[in-house]
Amino acid sequence: DDTFSDMRGSLLVICCLAAPSGAVLASRRSSAAPMLRANRAVHLRTQVKTLAKLRGGALLGDFVESTTKFSSGLFTQHAARFGIGLICLASLGLLSSFLRFQQMVAKKMTRRSKAGERDAQWRDLQDLLRDEDAVNRVVDGKAAGHSFIARKEAARMLSSRHEEVVFDITAAGGPPKTQPTLVRLPGEYDEVDAALQEAARKLIGRRSRERTRTRSLVPSSEAKAATWAAVASYLSARIQCTAEEVSNCPGHEQRAPDMSEAAAAAMRAVLSELADGFQKPNLSA
Repeated sequence: DDTFSDMRGSLLVICCLAAPSGAVLASRRSSAAPMLRANRAVHLRTQVKTLAKLRGGALLGDFVESTTKFSSGLFTQHAARFGIGLICLASLGLLSSFLRFQQMVAKKMTRRSKAGERDAQWRDLQDLLRDEDAVNRVVDGKAAGHSFIARKEAARMLSSRHEEVVFDITAAGGPPKTQPTLVRLPGEYDEVDAALQEAARKLIGRRSRERTRTRSLVPSSEAKAATWAAVASYLSARIQCTAEEVSNCPGHEQRAPDMSEAAAAAMRAVLSELADGFQKPNLSA
């Protein structure tokens, strides 16, 4: 019993002495556990990276990275090209609009220039009618069979109302309602005006020292000659010189005749000469 008591006391002493050391070791172990876990995680990550490299993971990552960069660069290039294309299209559109505007301005300037020339030529013809020596002018062709008074009246009517006559002949929308068999010439303003000027020149005549009439108004092609002939035919049918002719136009019965019968005869004779003379023009002359 004494021996057993001594052993139990020794064990108790040993336990008392070992308890602090065990507590210290336990505390050290608990504090070292996170460090060990972190160290293990680091090693695990390192091992995973190493394994990924060994299995081609690095190559795959590099490939993905390079592909991403290439795609980004390719998109940038396409976007730049698309933007340049849009700029080029816009520039072409602006250039086309500018050229159309320039052509339109040029056409307007040309029309104004031609209109100015025509007006100047008509003013010259009107000056010839006011010339005191007009009665002594030499008249050629069919106009020679008519008196100076009749020719002057017809030429004055034509020169003073040439714009109305040209508008009537070139009007679009079909023939006149009162004369449905006539054919108008829409768009042929220049040639119609030139034909009327030539008719007025024939009616006025030329000075004795002028051997030939002005040839600048002679049609230069068969198409223009046909237009002149059509002008002569149309205007001859439109002239109304008697009350009976005027009364045959519904809605215009009270209108005064265009000119006297003598002036109308002179006008129609000159127009007939224009139609006959330019149906087959000598273009080589």
